[in-house]
Amino acid sequence: MSYSLNTNAASANIVANIAISQTKMHKAMEQASSGLRVVNAADDAAGMALHGSLEGQIKAVQAATRNAQDGVSILQTADGALAEITQLIQRAYQVALSLENTSANPSGSDGAVAAQAELDSLNDAMSFIADNTYWGDQTNDVLATALGADLAASSINGNLVTNTASGGYSAPTIADSSDAYTELSTIATLRAQIGGTQAELEGIIASNTVAIANLQASDSRVADADMPSVISDVVRLGILGQAGNAMLAQANQANQSVLRLLQ
Repeated sequence: MSYSLNTNAASANIVANIAISQTKMHKAMEQASSGLRVVNAADDAAGMALHGSLEGQIKAVQAATRNAQDGVSILQTADGALAEITQLIQRAYQVALSLENTSANPSGSDGAVAAQAELDSLNDAMSFIADNTYWGDQTNDVLATALGADLAASSINGNLVTNTASGGYSAPTIADSSDAYTELSTIATLRAQIGGTQAELEGIIASNTVAIANLQASDSRVADADMPSVISDVVRLGILGQAGNAMLAQANQANQSVLRLLQ
């Protein structure tokens, strides 16, 4: 066996192995501390690109779901207001029929005057509800404007759900039983349209919720680290590093035997 003082090949090889182990150790520690398999693009360029795309889709579908939920809230607010207006119209129908019974309530009689006063109050109440039902702030008048708007961008490509009750709703003025009858039919149709749109939005929310879960699972398979495997690598590489340092000390001691030749 020959000895060289200028070159310690064994030591050089061990240093190279230690450097490789340290690089792998740093990477494994990054993955263990972040929980990610793909910490940066150098780890997996294609995986990083797919991870970014999936993250974008998840956030888009989450935003679309929130939009749809807002749309449901708007429709529920509108339907609640219309339910109250319906009750007022039903009462106005009764009062109007009473006014039209001139044999019992001739024009100018106390009964007729009281019935007309109640009818006027009912009309005022309907107008108040229609003009003061807001969602979010006082610029978003639910019955007058929101019902005729596109309620939600409900998918990642920005598709809109338009309420079929377009054009909004204005409170009626009930003057007689015919007005009340017509308005009851109108408001019933409007509430049915609102119910249909709400059902559509709720279906979208349910579908998006499933889509989000599936996208998150896909993203996890691409980007998340397998923690048991990563922790095992950290332990293994730590042992290799310790062994490498010990062997480096031994390799550095080997060439000292040359000094014995000088004794």
